[in-house]
Amino acid sequence: MAATRLHNIDGSTGPGSVELIAPGESVRINSILFTNSASSADAVFTLFIQDDPASGTKATSTFTILSNITIPPGASLLLDNPSMINFSEKFGLYCSPSATTTLDVFIN
Repeated sequence: MAATRLHNIDGSTGPGSVELIAPGESVRINSILFTNSASSADAVFTLFIQDDPASGTKATSTFTILSNITIPPGASLLLDNPSMINFSEKFGLYCSPSATTTLDVFIN
């Protein structure tokens, strides 16, 4: 059984994306749980996969899985259909939070 991967994401630390799984990692994902850990603010984020081609060979390919998803305080979102979150190991999995987002991510 693979270990659960845990991520605490805080959008206030600056713009950008958080790498949940690096390109090249061979990981089978059964589910991802996103939990809004804020007491009063919505968690807003985009979930996407992206490759990391060798420099100068081609442009990066990005594919959005979830776009601008809003999770209210005290709520969670569970993605538990493995076919929905199955992608080639040439891609990494990333989360791009809004500036006011605090989010806990559990990957099984």
